[in-house]
Amino acid sequence: MKKFNKHPSCVFSSTFVGLFCGLGLTHQQAYAVQMPSISNQDNQITAVSVPDNNVTIRGDQKGQRYATNVLKTLMNQDQAWNEKPAFDSTVNMKAVGRIINVHNPDGTLKSKKQTAIISQKIKNNADGTQTIGPWSTAQWQAYAVPEIAGYTANPTQIASQTVTENTMDQTVDVYYEPILQQITVNYLDNGKIVGTQILTGYAGESIIPQYRVPRGYEIIDRPQGQVTFTTAKQQIIPVSVKERILTSSETKSLIRTVNIHFPSGSIKSYRQLVILTRMVYINAVSGVKNYGRWSMGNWDAFTVPVIAGYTASQSQVAAQQVTEKDTDQMVDVYYAKA
Repeated sequence: MKKFNKHPSCVFSSTFVGLFCGLGLTHQQAYAVQMPSISNQDNQITAVSVPDNNVTIRGDQKGQRYATNVLKTLMNQDQAWNEKPAFDSTVNMKAVGRIINVHNPDGTLKSKKQTAIISQKIKNNADGTQTIGPWSTAQWQAYAVPEIAGYTANPTQIASQTVTENTMDQTVDVYYEPILQQITVNYLDNGKIVGTQILTGYAGESIIPQYRVPRGYEIIDRPQGQVTFTTAKQQIIPVSVKERILTSSETKSLIRTVNIHFPSGSIKSYRQLVILTRMVYINAVSGVKNYGRWSMGNWDAFTVPVIAGYTASQSQVAAQQVTEKDTDQMVDVYYAKA
């Protein structure tokens, strides 16, 4: 038996989030502490306590059980305590934590704490030595990162992980990146899609589209102005169009030539030109042409020159209306001696 003078207490340590208790006892300390059960709800240690295991065997407090810190208050009294260990083994326990920080797109932060508890059994041998057992293992559960429409998480999932005595506390940060959204512009000719256009942007972004009408078409009605990208599976803008008709014209030249054969043998020619026109309508999609009506023209009357002593084969070339059915003409005028 020994009188109580001074006795070391059990050692408590704290790391990471929550509390863990490392209890190490030797035979020479002449007492033992038994660890109670530890509840681990929602990955948090909720209770750790040390029972009164020092038994007083002589003095006015004989038979009482005290925790070490209480026993210190009796150090100047005539008390004695049993140096035989109350228990033959103890347990070291250790908590290792993982914090998952989810950085939401709106700037808020949500943190998830995961705590794994591992333990190690220490046997107090009769010869004063200790037999130290291996550390147990535990596990951090897999964590499914929340999905947010319009965004991609990085990482998308956090895997489960085995926790050993060598595992350190960890922090995992999850960030979100916006997904490029699409708006489809459908160009419709009488309800039939004749072309499409893809607009891209991020959810919440507003734009005024620059519409690119399919070749050969033109917009009938004013299309939608400002549009905003959303996370909807499909955003479609219908735009009514029609085939564009190009207008042109073509011409046709008709010439009447009047040749005056003078008595001297020389020839003088007079040309009368008429230009006819018509409209041409070209379908810009198919290339098909439609034609308008030809215009009409006139060749004016021509008076033949009078030469004294001679009579012309005709004194005048009559005026004539010219249509697209006409062709070039030639009129010869001769002189005979009167």
